[in-house]
Amino acid sequence: MDSVDLASARLLQSIEAFSDLTDHELSVLAQYCAVDRYGSGDTVFDSGSRGEQLFIIADGEVIVSTHDEYGNVRDVGRYLSGDSFGELDLFSNTLRTASARCSRDSRLLTFPRRGLRFEDIIERHPEMFARALHRFITVVASRIRTVTQQVAENSPYIRRLRTQGFIDKLTGTYNRAYLNECGSLFDCSQSAGGAILIVKPDNFKAINDTYGHDAGDAALRFIAGGVKALLPPGALALRYRGNEFCVVFPGAEEDSAVELGEKLRRGLRALDFSSLFGGNCITITFSVGIALYPRHARDLESLAAISHETVFGLRDSGGDRIALVAEGCE
Repeated sequence: MDSVDLASARLLQSIEAFSDLTDHELSVLAQYCAVDRYGSGDTVFDSGSRGEQLFIIADGEVIVSTHDEYGNVRDVGRYLSGDSFGELDLFSNTLRTASARCSRDSRLLTFPRRGLRFEDIIERHPEMFARALHRFITVVASRIRTVTQQVAENSPYIRRLRTQGFIDKLTGTYNRAYLNECGSLFDCSQSAGGAILIVKPDNFKAINDTYGHDAGDAALRFIAGGVKALLPPGALALRYRGNEFCVVFPGAEEDSAVELGEKLRRGLRALDFSSLFGGNCITITFSVGIALYPRHARDLESLAAISHETVFGLRDSGGDRIALVAEGCE
């Protein structure tokens, strides 16, 4: 084997699918290779082309890129001397989903060289490629297991990322969509029960009408902070609608739910909004509707809905009150 073929064989051995081949087998493969030169900015392959070769960088640098849904180019990989790319497309005989270009003058080992068909080489050396394909499948399966394990090990992080989609941008509380995620909290609580409380300011429209919606938004953020500060451990707050908040209280029985409702009513009524309204002393009163699980309903959306109806009844009768939903609402 001459020096060119020897260098090609050593590069081919760096491909995991070929790593178990003998020196003789690698020398056979080297005969089907070519070392191609590329200038800076030259394209190695385009997205949508068929994956008919794999590439190993003898020296230089290659950037692999994709296009997002808006047509913007996004670099997804940077390959340096000794790195390889294109194996998956070659062995799976699929169209490429990315493009590759040289970021500087480069020499790439191409297998098979252009003009040769990979299928023809396989037919000439079926036993060798059967082992190479088995090795390739084993490597891919190992990578999949590794990724799966990493996802499992980082599941708290994954859950945190997912939770970000349930955060209300204005108030920093959870949003209404998160209510559907909370059912398990009731089932897993010690008493397998709980309560839903809907908290509504009685006179919030007057705030928007008098001071404008920017001041109203600031007041909502202030109220959200007040609600969260008044909650016991294990309870959480969601922005339910507009200026209304929903409190999810796992494990709560009637007495503790009513106690929390009264604490919220009194505590929020005592908030000092003067800094938000140019020093004007404004009192906002609140009504709180309370529904118990499973006494009043067996799903959280229904509990929130009947609590919401109760709140409007309280507000229409003067507000600044708390109440359990009317019996018979199951």
